[in-house]
Amino acid sequence: MSVDSMRVDICIATFRRPAQLAVLLESLLKQRLPEGVSLRIIVVDNDRLASGMSTVERFAGDCPWPAVYVVEPEANISRARNRGLSMADGTYAAFIDDDEEADPEWLAELLGAARRYAADVVFGPVIPVYPEGTPRWIIRGEFFDRPRFPSGTQRPHGGSGNVLLSLSAAPLSVSQFNEGFGRTGGEDTEFFWRTHQSGAHMVWCDSARVYEKVEPERMRVGWLVRRAFRGGQMYGRIFMGRTSLARKAPWALQRVAFLSVAMAALPIAWLGGRARGVRILQKAAANLGQLSSVSGRYYEGYGH
Repeated sequence: MSVDSMRVDICIATFRRPAQLAVLLESLLKQRLPEGVSLRIIVVDNDRLASGMSTVERFAGDCPWPAVYVVEPEANISRARNRGLSMADGTYAAFIDDDEEADPEWLAELLGAARRYAADVVFGPVIPVYPEGTPRWIIRGEFFDRPRFPSGTQRPHGGSGNVLLSLSAAPLSVSQFNEGFGRTGGEDTEFFWRTHQSGAHMVWCDSARVYEKVEPERMRVGWLVRRAFRGGQMYGRIFMGRTSLARKAPWALQRVAFLSVAMAALPIAWLGGRARGVRILQKAAANLGQLSSVSGRYYEGYGH
């Protein structure tokens, strides 16, 4: 596929993951780009101690494109993402996380989908990679599998782990990540939900794959339950925070009912194995998280 001359700025927010960042940057060197496409790599280190600097410096020595490294000292993922977005001035910006690895056709597939579907935003899948010795219940429970859709499916929101944005699209020209979400997470869901509400055409491209290694410390019941609780909080905060009391009251009653059913089903589910038991625990935690979002106090997991 050939395209007109264009540049894509790849924005990477990183926080104390120099080894994973090195793997990601190496995968960017292997990108099979369409003719006429050039890159610029923008790494925003959210660690005030600049723990990623040496990694980027080594990469820059082998990189055929400009590689920019800056430090955003305040531990706030929204500030780091905004810093990268403010520096991006190419035709497109792409976001990918510092613990991921891009398929060689990743960027070409995103660009192809943007053209094919006349899209302002294109999302792609983040596929989990399990280390040797991963417990069977983790794989059976599909705890790290994320929803996937046929290419071209319109999406009302999405994440920043694998996404391409047209910088000339009107809804994106003044958008920024909400710094109020910068220590809780959910900033990307909120950003793209607002972008969709502003009229952006956002689609899915299932062939634009990136891979994320599942770290052993995440394969624990406590971590999975906390993630579900935090996800529930963010759902309530983003999608129900501004709704009227008339809509919020029946929603809250429904969450209470779902939470009660989940807790009642838990003993039986656990008899069916750990995967089923943890799934029900997650449902209970997610509903509890949604209810707790009404309080305005949120779990802060970023920057620790």
